[in-house]
Amino acid sequence: MSNVYKRNRTQSPLDVINKSKELLKETYFIIMNENKVPKKHRYFIGKSLYDSANKIVSCTFCANNIFPKCKDDLIKRRTHQNDALYECALFLNLLDTYSDILINVSYKDVEKLAVLANSIKALITAWIKSDTKQFEKFL
Repeated sequence: MSNVYKRNRTQSPLDVINKSKELLKETYFIIMNENKVPKKHRYFIGKSLYDSANKIVSCTFCANNIFPKCKDDLIKRRTHQNDALYECALFLNLLDTYSDILINVSYKDVEKLAVLANSIKALITAWIKSDTKQFEKFL
């Protein structure tokens, strides 16, 4: 347990990884539910959504594992952060496109995935701002 009151806690980059893993898990459960995504659509539609969510996880994980000690490290970290932002935008675009095709997927499920993806985008943007302040000596 943390000794800091919940209202006084701030978000950390690890929250980004946890949210992205949650997005991956929720995407998997929706795709593998045959009542929501029939088998005939699972490979074409489900695979692209799952791959995009998986890339978000891997990009955030890679960015978190780089601790900048010089400008090159910061550039590598920023590249992974920007890749994760790009994948979030791609995921939202795919979700919007395929939600019209998959009529069995409820609005609630689509909204849950969209909210998760948007919160990941917000966390990554805040992370980039934090890095800019923290490592301004490299810039």
